Amino acid sequence: MATETSHLNTRIPSSSNPLLFLRTIQPSDASAFASILSSPSNRTDPHGKDMDIATAEAAISRMRESASQPTIVDAQGNVTSGPDRVNMMLVLKSEENSHEETVIGLGGFGAIKNWEREGRKIRAGDVGVMMDPAYKRRGYGIEAMRMAISWAFSAASEGGPQLDLVTITTLEDNASMLKLVDEKLGLGGKGIARPAEFDENKQEIYYELRKEDWENINKN
Repeated sequence: MATETSHLNTRIPSSSNPLLFLRTIQPSDASAFASILSSPSNRTDPHGKDMDIATAEAAISRMRESASQPTIVDAQGNVTSGPDRVNMMLVLKSEENSHEETVIGLGGFGAIKNWEREGRKIRAGDVGVMMDPAYKRRGYGIEAMRMAISWAFSAASEGGPQLDLVTITTLEDNASMLKLVDEKLGLGGKGIARPAEFDENKQEIYYELRKEDWENINKN
């Protein structure tokens, strides 16, 4: 019998920082979402651009509509369908007041696609992070990536999307993201340069991770 898992209200706690977590984007995030995307320091990301609150609200509505599609697993444990993205917000709780929370970044999966390789259907999600400038260079970005990747490979029975593959795509001139992926995630030398999807005049660096790759990285 098929089973369904919803990701609309997913919350992923950090294993290394009890004050940090990722959660599915909410309508109330419009102001923070627009502010982070509009920050001049995030213009090296192709998604970074000026955004007003109304545009942010409309974008979040579409994101939540996508996230509302459940991951469906058949009786053999295979994922037959799922959301085409699960956008998330990186949230930091106050040390003084655990009920006080601040959105400090964007994360999760902006695209989850169905591919076929070697005659086998797979689901691949592209993970990313974009930080509020005030919270950069504190280790939050790399932790957001780690949380999202681990969640991506977790079973649907545990609340995950049970992806077969995680991809990372960043522009060649995004030095901070490349440093995060190559040095802090341990993927140095594993990226492939190719024409950028969103700007034909630029190059992007593309990475792929399977569950076993991620497990091996975390053993080291």
